[in-house]
Amino acid sequence: MFRNSRLSSRSGNRVLKKELIILLPRTKGGGYIYAINFIKTLHKLAKKGLISGSVTPHVLAESETETKETTLINLVSRKVMLIYQFLRIVGTTSKHNKSSKPEIVVFVPFEYPYIVQSILPLIKLIKRNIKLGIKIHSSVPLYSMRSLIRYFGRFALLAFLGMKLFLFALNFYDVLMFPCKYTANNYYSKGLLSPLRRRRRFVISGGALDLDYILSIEPNYGVEYDAVFLSSKITIKDIISILAAWKRVTTRLHNVKLMIAGVFSGPTLLKKKLRTITDKIIEEFGLQGKVEIFNSGERFLERKKFISLMIPKKLLVYSSYEDSWPLVIGEALARGLIVIVMEHPAIREVFGSCPSVITCKTPDQMSNAVLELLTVNKERRENLSKIAVDWASKFSYERLVTYEIKSLTSN
Repeated sequence: MFRNSRLSSRSGNRVLKKELIILLPRTKGGGYIYAINFIKTLHKLAKKGLISGSVTPHVLAESETETKETTLINLVSRKVMLIYQFLRIVGTTSKHNKSSKPEIVVFVPFEYPYIVQSILPLIKLIKRNIKLGIKIHSSVPLYSMRSLIRYFGRFALLAFLGMKLFLFALNFYDVLMFPCKYTANNYYSKGLLSPLRRRRRFVISGGALDLDYILSIEPNYGVEYDAVFLSSKITIKDIISILAAWKRVTTRLHNVKLMIAGVFSGPTLLKKKLRTITDKIIEEFGLQGKVEIFNSGERFLERKKFISLMIPKKLLVYSSYEDSWPLVIGEALARGLIVIVMEHPAIREVFGSCPSVITCKTPDQMSNAVLELLTVNKERRENLSKIAVDWASKFSYERLVTYEIKSLTSN
């Protein structure tokens, strides 16, 4: 943990000592992957002598115990335990470094719905030497009450109040980081951040890919498909447009197969409803045997398995209602897949200049792009596959972490 040195910046002849605490989520989504790679890269930079610091990563997580029935009592008790864990972390850090009185930089590389992020500003009232930073990966987490009722059921009101609390708390963070301008503009345009807090630092830091890990995984050639749709949260993806495009593809090519891999995440009723709707659409479109759903019953599709399904020179078809920095597209490019995606501002901002990402406005345009790459132009597909790999290499974690650490620790 290279604890003998300190993150420091010079101001005249004075060295400003800083203790960096990184809080990690338990859920293995995009925020978790980013947080783990952030810490790994921090250690690499320290070994190279490019950065010095005291890094204390802490896994801040709810109990792993699963219960069939979530009650209000155990829901609240889990949140209280999270807050207690954080207070112990800050208290221990302050005690160990009492003599040097460092500035404690608390970095939360993930966002809503963790309640700890909402109460962090209260800690600043007690300990003045705390600086708060957060990386917001998702688009605006402010859904309509109707959506909340559908998704959270009897806990919809609590979810709504939790989101309001989180958005209010963001106004008291010192550093707000976003992976793209689209996400940042969402928070501004909808008035979710108060313009009165002028001391905050806003940073568009981008995203990154762990290329060594992505490329180390062997492709799963046991699965057969021509195009794949991958998502860890199918409930927020536009699966209907994907199936509509594939229906048109199969009218021209009868032996092609689309694989849908991921998890129909969310409350049980929502998962069952979406899976039922998906099965009905497949039946109505006559896509039986032409669309395969892979491992949809799992609670979470392991990332290694997820990446192994990305076979070079194949196609990734993708469509999403909301996105910020879609990790799956970056991973697919790194593996040499050509990406055919429905138009979205965030995807256009991040990957719009990549020749291997083909943007479509309608399912018909998507089906035309698929047909061209599967039939007419196989040579172009191989060329785009090579370009994809080269293009993905520019998303470096070393560049990202260096920039974000500078943003977090500068005065």
